[in-house]
Amino acid sequence: MISAGAHPFPAVDTSAVRTTERLAAFQTEWMAKKPVDQYFARFRTLDWLNANCKQSVDGGAQLGGHIGHGESPNSRWASDYDEYTTSGSDSVDVVVYRFVNIYDASTISYSEMRELEGKDHALFNRVGEKRDLVINTTLKRLNSGLYAAAQDAEKITCLPIAIDSTGAVGGLSAATVTEWAAQEVDAVNLAGMYEKMKTLRDQLWNIKASPQAIFTTFAIRRYIEGLFDPDVRYMSSGELARGVGNDPNALIFSGLPIMADADAPAGYQFWIDPSLIALKVDSVCDMKFGEPEKAPKQWAYTTPFIHKTQLVVKGRREQGKLINCA
Repeated sequence: MISAGAHPFPAVDTSAVRTTERLAAFQTEWMAKKPVDQYFARFRTLDWLNANCKQSVDGGAQLGGHIGHGESPNSRWASDYDEYTTSGSDSVDVVVYRFVNIYDASTISYSEMRELEGKDHALFNRVGEKRDLVINTTLKRLNSGLYAAAQDAEKITCLPIAIDSTGAVGGLSAATVTEWAAQEVDAVNLAGMYEKMKTLRDQLWNIKASPQAIFTTFAIRRYIEGLFDPDVRYMSSGELARGVGNDPNALIFSGLPIMADADAPAGYQFWIDPSLIALKVDSVCDMKFGEPEKAPKQWAYTTPFIHKTQLVVKGRREQGKLINCA
């Protein structure tokens, strides 16, 4: 029973409203100051995929589609008035992937806000650093996930499994469809690796694949650099220097930059054709921060975060892998 003159709804906590508005304003300003793309450069493989293979799509649980293989049975040279042939084809299969999620939250406690009360620039920086931590942790998790030794259904598609001559990816097995197998060459050892790189290159070129980058370990990249570096090079400053340094595009093999990633497994090279691999992201959950909210059980304010993504292989045959480079 509501007594006379009483309001049927609880009073609005104006201090909490003002706090969340300030935090949201600080976050918006920080995002304008430091766009998300600036964070990717530290994560070599993810940065390259983001630049060359990213596709923004509407959300959903599943990704995938049809892939064709083999050749059409109806293609032929023809003269005027020749009839079309209409043989059926069963050379189309379905691959299915699912979006995977990374959740996080940026939290600032009441004590932190009290400490920084009246110091808007300090609060701005504290909120920004917490946001940086969330993004960098997400990218670190994604980049390491790309090189996981085994595929986890809840995680991003990993290159060692996706680029392989056996097994399944996207629900389709190389044992079922022979063209759903990557080009794989055994280098046997480090000394024989360079010649086997030529072998893998020719195999990919012969099937009309178009790899655009090679990803490997720092040890393998350093070994190849030693093969390529008998001469003295000039730096852009004009000083004499040896080596290609940390420039990811400076060490080139047959037109392909050789990029080192600390997460890459020892003894492997991965050759990627970006026209047949896509880094899918949900258009509304792409490194998305929500609105700051009062935590229900703590005297703190939290900003939820979600990133929804998946690495989708559309052409496994056109990808390459060099093994035993050790």
